[in-house]
Order: sequence, then C-alpha cells, then structure tokens
Amino acid sequence: MKVQLERDMKTEIEKAIRAFKGKTSRTVSNFVLRSNSPFTEEVSIYPLPPGFKMPRLGMFNGTRDPFDHLEVYQSHMHLQGVPDPIMCMAFFTTLEGLGRVCFNKIPPGSVGSFT
Repeated sequence: MKVQLERDMKTEIEKAIRAFKGKTSRTVSNFVLRSNSPFTEEVSIYPLPPGFKMPRLGMFNGTRDPFDHLEVYQSHMHLQGVPDPIMCMAFFTTLEGLGRVCFNKIPPGSVGSFT
C-alpha cells in the first residue's frame, strides 16, 4: 500500500513538472512577443544560427560617433554572414546608457529589418 502510494505520488509530481515546464516555455515566448519589443514577430521568433557568437565590440552609450559604432557592428556581422533578423535583435546588446534609452523609445513592433 505504501509503495503504491509513493509510486502514485511520484507519477503525479512528474506530470506536474512536465506540465509546468511546457507552460513556462510557452509563457516566456508569449511574453517576449507581447512585450513592448520594438521588433516585429518575424524578427522576434527568428532562430539563432548554429554556432552564432556575438562579436566583441565596444558598447555604445551615446557619447561616441553613432555612425562609427554602426559601421563597425555591421562589418562584424556581415563578415560572419549573420541574417538580418539576428542583426536587429543583437544590436540592442551593444547599447548602454543613453544609447539604450533611445533604443527603448522605438515603437513596439516597428523594427522588421536592420536596413
């Protein structure tokens, strides 16, 4: 009786964990798409290419030449053959301070291309 009860409990716990994991991944994906992300859905759901590595670039904080930062970023990404949607999403990671503040003012769902 005790052994059967333990098995039943273990089965129920495993079921609950699987259900929770499934809900969590869907919830996170839905949250990202529904958040105030400036990216279109097509850009947001684009998968990272296998082996993608973000190039080591200096951060842009709004005090340096923005065109220089953009040119260096594009050169590194094009050299790796990074697809346009990934270039869109990865660019945000090169910003800090005022650069990030400006990026956060882009209207939701308005960025569908890097060019």
